Amino acid sequence: MWKLVAGLATLIGVVTGIGTIVGWIGSSESFGDVADTAVGWAGLTYFAASAVGVFVAAALPERRLREGFADTKLAKSPAWIQRLVLVVGGVAFALVLAAEEFDPDNFVGFGYAILAVVAFIAVIVGVQLVAKARASRHSCPDCAETVRKTARVCPYCGYRFKPPLEGSRR
Repeated sequence: MWKLVAGLATLIGVVTGIGTIVGWIGSSESFGDVADTAVGWAGLTYFAASAVGVFVAAALPERRLREGFADTKLAKSPAWIQRLVLVVGGVAFALVLAAEEFDPDNFVGFGYAILAVVAFIAVIVGVQLVAKARASRHSCPDCAETVRKTARVCPYCGYRFKPPLEGSRR
């Protein structure tokens, strides 16, 4: 799930950045005004996509629904509670959209907040992915190159690693 969140976060940031730069180049407005407009559209798009996405997720088959909640406190809840949570979330997003009258100028604050959260999530997910990658590798004692922990022979120097003891991890 974190990879999906990181991917969406990156996509939101890239699209907002490109929209800001293209808008600034093609207009006579200041960079700040163009950035506010792009971020407002990002915020509006986020709320609209979230409302639709949550309602679609509520209609998923039970197996897929359970997979989506696997890493949450609602993992062991009945499917109808999980669906109810999603529908309530979708209604909340839709109410915010309606209250703000679908005007991007009203979503500038939301857009900047979302970009801050997106940056924070991207950093956390990146750190977790790097730590996971490092945990799956070790250094060869002969040539000091980094190789997978599951390697039996170093691909760089041919050093033969000792087989792991039964039931233990390297």
